[in-house]
Amino acid sequence: MSRAANLTALLVGFAFICTASAFAQNTRDRAKVAAAERDYKTADSLYRLAVKESPKDMDVLLEAGDVAMEVDDAPRAREIFQQALQIDSKNSGANRRYGLALSALHDNARAIEALQAALKYDDKSVENYLALGRAYIASGNDSLSKAELTFQKASQKFPSSASVAVALGDLYYARQIYQLAQEKYEEAITLDESLVEPRMLLGRTYRELAKRAEPEEANDLYNKSLRQFNKITEISPKYARAWYEQGEIFMLAHDYEKAGRSFEQYVKLRPEDPRGDVMLGRAAFLGNYFKQAVDPLERVLSKSDSVSRAFADSAHMMIAKSYYAVKEYAKARDMYGLVRDSMMSIEGTKYYASSMLLSGGDTIRAIDIYRKLVDANPQDCDLSSSLGQLLYKMKRYDAVIDVFTRRMASCPDAPKSTPYLYIGLSHFTQKRYDKAIEALNGSIAADSSLSQPYFWLMNAYASQKQLGKAAAVGRLMADRGMDKTDPKEVSTGYFFGGTEKFQAKDYKGAIAEFERALKLNSENSQTYLYLAFAYQSLNDRDNACRYYKLTLKYDSKNAEARKNMKSIGCTE
Repeated sequence: MSRAANLTALLVGFAFICTASAFAQNTRDRAKVAAAERDYKTADSLYRLAVKESPKDMDVLLEAGDVAMEVDDAPRAREIFQQALQIDSKNSGANRRYGLALSALHDNARAIEALQAALKYDDKSVENYLALGRAYIASGNDSLSKAELTFQKASQKFPSSASVAVALGDLYYARQIYQLAQEKYEEAITLDESLVEPRMLLGRTYRELAKRAEPEEANDLYNKSLRQFNKITEISPKYARAWYEQGEIFMLAHDYEKAGRSFEQYVKLRPEDPRGDVMLGRAAFLGNYFKQAVDPLERVLSKSDSVSRAFADSAHMMIAKSYYAVKEYAKARDMYGLVRDSMMSIEGTKYYASSMLLSGGDTIRAIDIYRKLVDANPQDCDLSSSLGQLLYKMKRYDAVIDVFTRRMASCPDAPKSTPYLYIGLSHFTQKRYDKAIEALNGSIAADSSLSQPYFWLMNAYASQKQLGKAAAVGRLMADRGMDKTDPKEVSTGYFFGGTEKFQAKDYKGAIAEFERALKLNSENSQTYLYLAFAYQSLNDRDNACRYYKLTLKYDSKNAEARKNMKSIGCTE
């Protein structure tokens, strides 16, 4: 090969090496920027590439392992730090990080061994003391005194260190001495306001204090906790963990809308973590945002990790109830059908049967499920009431009567007005007016403040042509003030009274009753029609024409009004 060719080959090789090196450096630099912004998901992806490109670069390995810990991937972090220790087994930073990864994996004895090695190789590093102390905390209550001794040494060596204050806060937190933990975390923030970790820990501490406080004080503590997390998300909007913990606090405060917004941010930053969708789905579901609950819960069901599998039955029931709430009964039925029988709650079984009935599914099976549920829980008055109301919607009137009759026997101390009302309505619909009247009177006797039993009692009497009794019920409603709360229902009573007088040819008396009816319900075409009849019977053509026209205003297809108008020469 000529000298020129050799030189060209060397230059090409050198250019390739330089390009590869520059690319690796660029990948690492981008990863460091993402990590500094706490966009750990992006940083993790970039560091994976950087490690492949520079598998023996100690700095790259340590940084990559740190980010793996931030994305809660301790097993991979442990492997990366082991790789670093193969390069330099006495590297203090590598030993410390390896120990922290082992501690996160609950391998406490080996973690402490590694962290003691880190301290041996560098006893001037505050991080080494603090890591060892935290490993003792993770080892359990028996090691808390060792943690305290380690932190005391660190405090003596580094008296102005915010990190030491954080570590002591962790010790008090582990001992559940939350007031002292609070003081230490606040001290750390005073020493360095830019720190994020103590704000996170202070927020958690306020949360624990709130759980143990009286309601008024608890609200103040929850707000303090939220202010810390709000500050963190302002400082580091890509810090996923802060959004998650903020959402948890909103959940504890039952502010499900804000909890949902926090968990949405977490899901955007950590879409691979099923916990985000679990919590987002729960927040939407508990806040009755049923349409919004479905998508995150279905994402949980699409995953096969341990968290998703453990939550699957709950997710199925939440999705099913969400579909039921938005009246997509067929979808609710199918989703309930996927829940294991051993995991189905009473509420779930109830809605499963209801969705089956309302979707036009296996009606016989659905009613059988519901009946068995009621039979197994005879003292559950709400359950039997739900079955009765559902059967009423389905027009199973005799079944309604049976269910509510049994309910009153099984729940003797429960309110009886509603059961009697449904029994009365079921008899009324089947034209068994005497039995309807008996049941509706029972409903009024049980609770005289409700208007519906009176209204249907009036109609039952009217259906038997007992207009005087129907009118008397209407007057009773007015005497009890229902003309103010339920004017249209009371108006019906005056209409029946007017009809009775009209049939008795007391036309002036009828007009007075009909006018009372119109004061309470000015849009009833039948009242205008009978007023017109009454005036026509009194040969008062002008008023008769006036009321026939008003009849047509509210019922343009009323043939009788048109016929009579024509017969007496009314102009339209």
